[in-house]
Amino acid sequence: MTTTGSAKQTSTTAAAWVAVVAVPVMFVIGLGGAYVIEGLVAPDLMGDDRSFLADLLGAILIIVLVLVPGMLAWRLGGRALRQGDQRGGVPRVVGPALAAVAVLFVVVQMIVNAASGSY
Repeated sequence: MTTTGSAKQTSTTAAAWVAVVAVPVMFVIGLGGAYVIEGLVAPDLMGDDRSFLADLLGAILIIVLVLVPGMLAWRLGGRALRQGDQRGGVPRVVGPALAAVAVLFVVVQMIVNAASGSY
């Protein structure tokens, strides 16, 4: 691939974009893991009682799985910027922003479940 001017594509920029794409993928995987944890910790599938412990463990799993690629995108985007690729700034902002939205979603869901008396 030929590049012109200061638009130098680095493999670090591509890796940062892969990390950005991994954020929603890890969110979905985390949701699946949370359902598995819910089934293992609170196996009463027919009842409406939710287990706080199961929800808390699932939330922690989702948060960890989402924050890892979000912070990786931030780090790789910064590295691309230091290597002279200005396009590394976009995944440096988008990755952590997506991760923050996912974490906010999980925290709000935990608060809503607690406020509605689900536990």
